[in-house]
Amino acid sequence: MTSKELILTSLKKNLKVYELFLTLIVFLEIAMIIYGIISFDFSEWRRVAYMISYVALLLCSVSTFAINRFFIKKEKYDNITYINVLSYATLIIFWSAFVSSLDIIGQGYEVTYMTILAAMASIITINPIVFFGITCLSSLLIIIISLINNIPLHVPFYINHFIFIIVILAVQLKNYNDNKVQSMLNKKLQVLAEYDGLTGIKNRRSLDIYIDELIKSNRIFTFAMMDANEFKKINDTYGHQKGDESLKMIAQFLKDEFEQVFRYGGDEFAIVSFDNAGTVK
Repeated sequence: MTSKELILTSLKKNLKVYELFLTLIVFLEIAMIIYGIISFDFSEWRRVAYMISYVALLLCSVSTFAINRFFIKKEKYDNITYINVLSYATLIIFWSAFVSSLDIIGQGYEVTYMTILAAMASIITINPIVFFGITCLSSLLIIIISLINNIPLHVPFYINHFIFIIVILAVQLKNYNDNKVQSMLNKKLQVLAEYDGLTGIKNRRSLDIYIDELIKSNRIFTFAMMDANEFKKINDTYGHQKGDESLKMIAQFLKDEFEQVFRYGGDEFAIVSFDNAGTVK
């Protein structure tokens, strides 16, 4: 399973939590913008930087929410959703690093950065290597901005920072592995539910769902049923193993000839076609 599939699976699984997170960020940013307008002294560059970062994150959070809400259920737009989620995760982590840098310059702490890292590690499953890279670069941003402004970062800062990041990466790695295993199990269960174990073609349950979708979409199609004549004689004469081999051969032949083939049950097969190309030779 690819990182893209895991991110999308994680998002769909935790969509309500993720949207709640985005909504909370939006309200917090609006509150901070109002507070800043009322209280900030904009002659100080740090306050201006705060305000610009708040407005930027507000716009990005609203955009991310809107894009996800529109595209999440349209599977053909999965690439857009994937890029949107990964981009926002990267953006908000660097945003939190930048804001925490401003807090450190003002004799504060990196609370915002730690909170966002913990939230992203819990809500969205990003490839641990990618998450590690984003975390290291954003941590470096805090250090660089602090040093440029002559803010000494003492040994306890580095020790606490290192321990926190290791813990967060461990959480992300565990979530990643758990989601990967769960997704693989879900795929296996889906295959078992939709495909016939003997012939490898889709089963009657898949046929019922497929026909229902075709009828709802008003598509014109040809439907046919067939069975193997006197199939019982094959089982009685040569045994069930030869009977199973015969069913596999029939299924493979039908797959080569027709667009959609289903095992209806026993020696019965269903065929769905949209043109006259599937003529039996």
